[in-house]
Amino acid sequence: MSDSLVLDLPDDQDLHVLVPSRALADALEALSPRVHAHRVDPADGAPTGDAALAQVWVPGGLTSLPEGFLGGLPHLRLVQLMSAGAEKFVGRLPEGVTLCNARGAHTPSTAEWAVTAALAAQRGIPEYVREADAGRWSPGTHHSMVGARVLVLGAGDIGRTIGAMLAGFDVDLTYVARTAREGVRSTDELPGLLPDADVVFVIVPVTPETTGLVDAAFLAAMPDGALLVNAARGVVVDTDALLAELTSGRLRAALDVTEPEPLPEGHPLWQAPGLLLTPHVAGAVPQTTERATAAVRDQLDRVLAGQPLVNVVAPPPPPPRDTLRAPRGPAAAPGGLRSGRGSGRRRRRPGGAGRGPAAPGSGPRCPRRAPPRGPGSRRPGCRRRRPTGRCRRRRGCGG
Repeated sequence: MSDSLVLDLPDDQDLHVLVPSRALADALEALSPRVHAHRVDPADGAPTGDAALAQVWVPGGLTSLPEGFLGGLPHLRLVQLMSAGAEKFVGRLPEGVTLCNARGAHTPSTAEWAVTAALAAQRGIPEYVREADAGRWSPGTHHSMVGARVLVLGAGDIGRTIGAMLAGFDVDLTYVARTAREGVRSTDELPGLLPDADVVFVIVPVTPETTGLVDAAFLAAMPDGALLVNAARGVVVDTDALLAELTSGRLRAALDVTEPEPLPEGHPLWQAPGLLLTPHVAGAVPQTTERATAAVRDQLDRVLAGQPLVNVVAPPPPPPRDTLRAPRGPAAAPGGLRSGRGSGRRRRRPGGAGRGPAAPGSGPRCPRRAPPRGPGSRRPGCRRRRPTGRCRRRRGCGG
């Protein structure tokens, strides 16, 4: 996504930010006296008082977007996440609100979990732990990561970091992404790549194309004994299809995410053989919070300096044609969005308004437009008349 949007904030205007914790509020208010952070819990309903003036919202670990919360924020222009995953918010924000994530904040810890889980599963560590808990000495032989054929589905920051961490294991590494490029194969090639993969890491964003991507056919293409590692989202994997493969003993898996999530009591995944399961904790290390806080601070620094936003996931949809002009007067919102390209000078209105008559046929149509009847004439119901027959309203209709 191109980072070319600027949240316009006049130099004399304060920036109100909604945050999930007091620690984050203190970190953000230290940026500038203009920053006012308000700790809120969306479950309590729409904000009140100065919090309702917020132009920026930094959500915490929401499981869903509460109804009515955004309706109480008429001046909201930016939702800045503290995570990379944005699927809960895409397509659900009001008009004029930009969505940004904290790309990179979770990269080291998530990649670390993926490699740790894969190494543990390959060497049979979960089985040895269970045997030790039962007081049994049960030696055995398991798989190895050294020299393994590894496929990383997702060639972004986390996928590349996984590859770098595996460099010391002399693996045969293949990156796969939606679009083929140098050093990266296309997802269209998966049917030919999966049969040769000993370990498959899944670290893709949630999109309509990736939801259910790891289905029965995907899993059937993997060789006997192969390991699936999912550090993306649970909806990327068909749970029933994976359960069938695990129950048969043909495949193994390491999951930090599931569908459904949280995994309910009594779900068959709890008892599935060959499964290493953690409760969505791949990013849960102290340094992740520090990196996420730094990402939010950097974004607000940009807002205060009038610089383009970064890590834009979803820009605001363009307003309807009849709402292109910004509101004036007391009803105007405190800060708006503009393109980061250009000098930021005021643009000329459609049809060249203010710079003389426009070319015929350009600009918005005049509501009183009718076929001309010659010089000196006027439109039916139009009181503005000139000898040339041109409308003094300069609406650009060519009349």
